Parts: sequence; C-alpha cells; structure tokens
Amino acid sequence: MRLLPLTVIAVYALGLRVHDYGWTSDRIVASACLAVSACYAIGYQWAGYQYDTWLGPISRVNVWTAFVVLAVLLALFTPLADPARLRIVEAMKSGECAVGEIVERMDIHQSGVSRHLRILAEAGIVRFGGDYAETLAEWARRFESAWGEIVMIEASFDDRFRRLWRFYLAYCEAGFRSGRTDVIQMGLMRV
Repeated sequence: MRLLPLTVIAVYALGLRVHDYGWTSDRIVASACLAVSACYAIGYQWAGYQYDTWLGPISRVNVWTAFVVLAVLLALFTPLADPARLRIVEAMKSGECAVGEIVERMDIHQSGVSRHLRILAEAGIVRFGGDYAETLAEWARRFESAWGEIVMIEASFDDRFRRLWRFYLAYCEAGFRSGRTDVIQMGLMRV
C-alpha cells in the first residue's frame, strides 16, 4: 500500500525538477518509469480493495501494465521522442539559437545536433525559413531604397545588375517562405 504515495511523491518531485530546469534525457526516462510505476501503484491499490478475489485483479493489472510498458517503450524509441531531440526543442523554446550554442548546452557533436535539427525540421517541429525570408525581404527593401547611392558609387551597376539582384533576393525569399529552400551549417576541421 506504500507504492501509491511513493509514486505520487516521485511524480511531484520530477515535476518540480522539470519546471525549474527543463527536460533532460534522464528526466524523460524517469517520467517513463513513473508512468509504469503509477500503473502498478493504482492497479495494486485497486486490487487490494477486492477482498475476495484480489489475485484475479492483480493478474489483470499486470497484463494491462505490460501494455503500458510497451507503449512507453514505443514512445521512447520513436524518432521524435528521442531524448536528445526533446532537449533541443526545449533549448529552442527560449528563442532562436545557433547550432554552436546547442552543441555547448547538450555536449553533442555538431554533426549530431545538425542531424537532429534536420529530423525535427522534416517533421515540421522546428522551422528556419521564416526568419531568413524576412531578412531577405529587408535586404530587398534596403537595396531598392539605396539604388541611387549604389549607382553613384559604381557606374557599371546598370539596370541589368539591378534586375539580377531583385530576382535573386525575391527567389530566395520565396524559397524560404515556401519551405523549398533551407539553410545548412557545416563545420570544417583540420585532421
């Protein structure tokens, strides 16, 4: 009969920790363990009140909890519920951050973070294009407003040059807005 109060205390403690410090891989696994523990605790508590046939209810609790264990394992091993990806999403909740910042926070190699970000972007959980599209639109506005000064600095910048840059900036902006163009960051190191 002590399993239920201990499980409630553990759930409360984990909730406090997550609220104060966010999700980590260990806390995700702990929450999965607590889900299984809660099934056993509630089920055994219920079975304990079945005075005449308490062994029958315990066997049902064990079977149903086995299904919960399978569901928890499936959830933990799905690509989107990967603890590292969940930590990346948690790190990005505060706003945009560079891949290097995520690498420092998570102690994962840059290629691993980039791979996780690509999977999250393919799932539509994180998106990069909107901000780049806004940047390109701003560049286009500044380019047009400064055209008179640009021509005065370099006379060879003719209307053909202007059309080329208008096309390039509009093309890139549209690509980012539609999700057809994306950004990749690569790190090169000498071996």
